[in-house]
Amino acid sequence: MRKITYTILAILVSLWTSGQTQLLKNYDFNKGGYCILGIRSESDPSSLQDSLGDFYTNDIKILNEFKKDWIFKTPSPQYSCGYHYIIYICKNGKCLEDFAVNLNCNEIATDKAYFFFDSKKLRKFYGHLKTANVKFETMESIEQGKKYINSILKDTSLLMVSNPIWNKYEGEFTFRYKCQVKENEFCFDKEPQILIKLNDQIKKVYPGEIFDLEGAGGSKDELTINIKCNKSLSDKFNLYPLGWSKWEYFKLYLTTAWKK
Repeated sequence: MRKITYTILAILVSLWTSGQTQLLKNYDFNKGGYCILGIRSESDPSSLQDSLGDFYTNDIKILNEFKKDWIFKTPSPQYSCGYHYIIYICKNGKCLEDFAVNLNCNEIATDKAYFFFDSKKLRKFYGHLKTANVKFETMESIEQGKKYINSILKDTSLLMVSNPIWNKYEGEFTFRYKCQVKENEFCFDKEPQILIKLNDQIKKVYPGEIFDLEGAGGSKDELTINIKCNKSLSDKFNLYPLGWSKWEYFKLYLTTAWKK
């Protein structure tokens, strides 16, 4: 009888957990060095955001409470209403993952999907979070920025240093790709396959260059492609016509967060 009861319980647990996403399940907070950091973002007014400000916790007990509670199942329709917080999961000053949260539209945006977010899942931690000192800085050069990042990673009061795009690529530009489509087809529908094709082509024509491609809009028979890369690739790129955005260096912005 006991064996049957355990079997039924296992089935119920399996049914309850199926289809749910536990955002923090891959992090073993018990090993130490982790923190959860919330940095305010511009959006509509929120009393909870006003109360919490920029916050963090590196308390293992609280981190595990986040891990247990931040389980989501209900999809969200991707509202266009901005976000109140960017939530960072950090370890030893480095950002591992981030989520965007809107407290009024009740949405959390993740790499996996968009989910309904009950603000109670954050409000319950009020009084258990510490205030973070967030700085937005501008570097004089990429070299100076990289040296600065390496130096502050040794500081035990550092909570997080962002991983800026300029730490990998110098800038970006766009180009136009003309599609061959039938009457009832749209170029945009083929974007994933086209990006793969273009990625392989650029690697072959410009070996040794690093870059990243993403769609930037288009029409029925044309795609605009944004390419993040170094200036050396931009200078010699002649595979396709340039788009609306010519070569531009990235702004050397850097976000850091510190213990107060």
